[in-house]
Amino acid sequence: MKTTSGFIAFLLLAICTGSVTAGSIRCQGEIILDDQMKPFTEAQVRKKCGKPVAEDFRVLTYQTEANVSKVLRFNDAGELESITEEAGQ
Repeated sequence: MKTTSGFIAFLLLAICTGSVTAGSIRCQGEIILDDQMKPFTEAQVRKKCGKPVAEDFRVLTYQTEANVSKVLRFNDAGELESITEEAGQ
């Protein structure tokens, strides 16, 4: 029982702190993951996250408040394939 309570407390803490992993980005209060069953499209990401700080062919870069760049890559079908993180300059 003690182990279960500790695990539940850990999960609640992780959810409440709003931490976002490298394979995700938070836009307008929603977390976008790069491994969702139904991937976000580039158009959906742009609508939710706004204008990126940089863009290239199938790659969008957003800057977080913590000075971390989130690099979003899309496949040929325009679906989100990966989100990586780079420390800000």
